[in-house]
Amino acid sequence: MTEPVLDIFSLPYTLFQTINATQGKIADANENIASLSNSAFYVIVLTVLLAVLIGYYIKLREEMKRKQTVLFFLTGLLVVVELAALFFRIVYNGTSVYMNGTNWIAFPNLLDYRIVLWVFAVFENSLSFGAIVTITIIIGFLQDLFLTTAAAAGAMSKKAYIIIRWSLFAFNMITGGILGIIILLNAILNLLVKMTLLNRTLAVPFQIVLLCIFFIVNVANLVVFTVPLWNEKSDQEAQYHVRNRSNSVSSSSTTSSYYHDKKEQNATVSTQSMNQEMHDEATKV
Repeated sequence: MTEPVLDIFSLPYTLFQTINATQGKIADANENIASLSNSAFYVIVLTVLLAVLIGYYIKLREEMKRKQTVLFFLTGLLVVVELAALFFRIVYNGTSVYMNGTNWIAFPNLLDYRIVLWVFAVFENSLSFGAIVTITIIIGFLQDLFLTTAAAAGAMSKKAYIIIRWSLFAFNMITGGILGIIILLNAILNLLVKMTLLNRTLAVPFQIVLLCIFFIVNVANLVVFTVPLWNEKSDQEAQYHVRNRSNSVSSSSTTSSYYHDKKEQNATVSTQSMNQEMHDEATKV
């Protein structure tokens, strides 16, 4: 007797077919309308911001350096990610508002509507949290830009510049990868919650952990960035005080030598004057 062959491509469809589409809760109309209004406002604001960024880039692209161009690109990427998240949220809330006005439990194609809600909610959730990774990249780039400027101005040694720069690069790459994995897992958990296959009480703590990790990453990033710079500044201040002290000692020695020479010169002049007077007296006699 042959065993049935498992078709992995039919697993998602089979899984959806086994779900009771009437389970779960759809947000009420007031909540959806408030979310739509909020999303529409931020879509307008972010669209204006994106237009300003593009306008400045077109106007200044001939004068901009490579790193300035990269910074404009990263900022625009962050705005685009947020706009995409808002787009999926608008579709999600709009579909929910439509279902609020009808007896959605009696829909013949209810599962299709629920799948649309689940998928768009997961995309919105992923992109909203995905902005965290984009912000982390922008922070890392600004740190690198500041370090390069400080090193070029001679505010830090070449050794300190290399150590701090590569330490921050490795730290941001590792934490960015960790955040990306956590965001992916959070999206999967969010989908399972929407499909009522997982209790929300298990997903919410995971999101709290994600935000806590993001906070810890930023604090650690700040510490890694500022502590070496503080040490470098302390070393430079110590060298500055040593130079000032050396200059002060040198100046005192020079002044003392000057007065000593002046005193000897005055004594010599006085002796010569006395000798001249004695000579004149002898001549008169």
